[in-house]
Amino acid sequence: MPCKVALDGPSGTPAKGGNRRGRQIDGLGIASAFVHMIPATNQDVGTTPMPYQYDDTNIFARILRGEIPNRTVLETDHTLAFHDIRPHAPAHVLVIPKGRYVTFDHFAAEASATELVDFHRTAAQVCALLGVTPGAGGAGYRTIANSGPDSNQEVPHYHLHILGGRNLGPLLA
Repeated sequence: MPCKVALDGPSGTPAKGGNRRGRQIDGLGIASAFVHMIPATNQDVGTTPMPYQYDDTNIFARILRGEIPNRTVLETDHTLAFHDIRPHAPAHVLVIPKGRYVTFDHFAAEASATELVDFHRTAAQVCALLGVTPGAGGAGYRTIANSGPDSNQEVPHYHLHILGGRNLGPLLA
């Protein structure tokens, strides 16, 4: 039966009798003593409530196959980050998983723990490389992930826009 991982307590303290060392959960660096397993329902982890049709001819799939060049910022085993060809800010990078995911919810529900962690850590590294991370002296950035027709998603492959380098104004105009 699939399971979800939940931290015990609001402060992430270990379960009774647990300690901070021991077995790690899915290689995420979370000690097993800090979590308990909750059985998942069919609507939870590993099952997407609606089917997603992945289009292998989309531009990002073609970039991943090397058919279309890109200006790579950072690449890992599971993630590719590259400059947007039509930037909307001085810094505008797209971060995409290498797996066949259509939207954020599809990625969040179906990707492996390794893919999820790699994607988010790569996005953090991109922010640092762009010099927009507020904690490191940058003035900030915006992340956008459009999903579906109401958001005007143009490419049916999950992607995260990282924009920065100037004041970006209100969220929605």
